Amino acid sequence: MTSSPDSAAGADRLKAGLAAIKQGNYSQAVQHLERYLVSQAGALEQPDSIKAQMWLATVYLRSGQPQKAIAVCQQLHSSPHVKVRDWASQTLAEIEQRYPTSVET
Repeated sequence: MTSSPDSAAGADRLKAGLAAIKQGNYSQAVQHLERYLVSQAGALEQPDSIKAQMWLATVYLRSGQPQKAIAVCQQLHSSPHVKVRDWASQTLAEIEQRYPTSVET
C-alpha cells in the first residue's frame, strides 16, 4: 500500500506537531496540528486524527487557551468511540475546575 503525497505531508505535520509538544514549543505544535487536521477533513474519526485533536486540545490548555480546548473537546465528545468521549468529558471537567468561567453549563 502506497501513501499519497498529501497523506505523507499530513503524517509529517502530525510528527512535527508531536515533536514540537515534546520540545515545549506549543505555538509551533498548534500550527502543525491544525494544518494536519485541515488536511484530514472528512477523516476526523481516523485514529491519527483523533490523536491529533486530543493533543491539540491539550496544547491549547497548556498554552492558556481554554476556549479553544473546550471547542475541540466538544467535538470529540460526539465521537462514536467511548474512550474518546470519556477523555473529552474528563478534560472538560478539568477545564471547568481550572477555568470555572470558561465552561458554560
